[in-house]
Amino acid sequence: MAGRRARPIRTNAEGAGQTVGKGACSIRGGTEAARRMSEEGKCSIRTGEGVFYNLHMELCRDVSSLAVGAIGERLDVCDGMCASGVRGIRYKKENENVDSLVLVDLSRKACALARANAKKNKINATVRNCELNYFLANNFEFNFIEIDPFGSPHPFLFSAIRSLARNKTAYLSATATDTAVLCGAHHRACVKIYGARPIDNEFCHEIGVRILIARIVRIASAENFGTIPLISFSMRHYFKIMCRLEAGAEKAFESSKSIGYLSYCPKCLHRQTHPTPHLPKKCPVCKAQTDWAGPLWLGELHDAGIIEKMRKMNSERNYKNKTELAKLLFMMKNEIGMPPFYFDIHVIAKKKKISPPPMEKVIEKLRKKKFSVARTHFSPTSIKSDAATKEVGKAL
Repeated sequence: MAGRRARPIRTNAEGAGQTVGKGACSIRGGTEAARRMSEEGKCSIRTGEGVFYNLHMELCRDVSSLAVGAIGERLDVCDGMCASGVRGIRYKKENENVDSLVLVDLSRKACALARANAKKNKINATVRNCELNYFLANNFEFNFIEIDPFGSPHPFLFSAIRSLARNKTAYLSATATDTAVLCGAHHRACVKIYGARPIDNEFCHEIGVRILIARIVRIASAENFGTIPLISFSMRHYFKIMCRLEAGAEKAFESSKSIGYLSYCPKCLHRQTHPTPHLPKKCPVCKAQTDWAGPLWLGELHDAGIIEKMRKMNSERNYKNKTELAKLLFMMKNEIGMPPFYFDIHVIAKKKKISPPPMEKVIEKLRKKKFSVARTHFSPTSIKSDAATKEVGKAL
């Protein structure tokens, strides 16, 4: 394996005293938190010194495992950068449709721990000590690949999608913890890594999610895959995307038609989507200079059938986060059918120099005017609606 490719990729490093990475944050090897037993879902996971385990990603793994079960099809899963193996082991133990599981990690310590955890949970799993891109370039037996790196999933997207290319239908699950990049705090990095322009504004988290999906769609299209997002959500400091890839040049073309651009006015908060990069330089409402983002995904963020199955499965499973999961899935369900991008009531109120009214009163007023409106999982102070920015402002 060429050294230059592996160096910038932050995989699960070895060694006590090193910062080891996987998921949304990092823990130093050798801490008490890194040596204990952890109960998650139906699994009991031992964590070890020098192998990363993120307690705060349990909810993400809950959602992901529900989505895997909701897919229903027989799955051969590759959990790339598996660390303790918790995610892949949960997929296998909690879902009857997972036929086989391969756990991959560059760290020997992680592989040893993942192997022990699989045995402890009575799971048949193959464990491979290998750099993920190299592994995927030489293995094509999977129809579901999990990419959960420390930072951006982008360095692994090409290899993952090419590895899935022999399937008529396949699934890709990716976590991104470089949210500062995708949300526009590091503008140049987003352009460099994702080939897209972000905006650091009040709905930057949805912009970031849509930039990530668009990047997946563009890579998949080049491999003659159409892309259907099954779940897409933003929480804490990570984004999670799980999508279905369907083979066919026509399907790839249809997915590409849902990629577009956003023009945004920082003065009056007007936003508008466009199918091409030919964007207005002046706001059509207040004539101020506009900002723009893209290319980004303008289609649905979730699949209605998958979300409904996940809600049913959550009610039947005894997860610690059951109540929080129910609320999250309910909001994701209500986002389906809504236009892209949410309205932050507090930001609009500040622009109008008024105190923000109760959310329910704003929702009630908009519904009385026959607008569709719902709360969004992206922000507790925000709503999604088919109303224009001006109409939302009037409701305040």
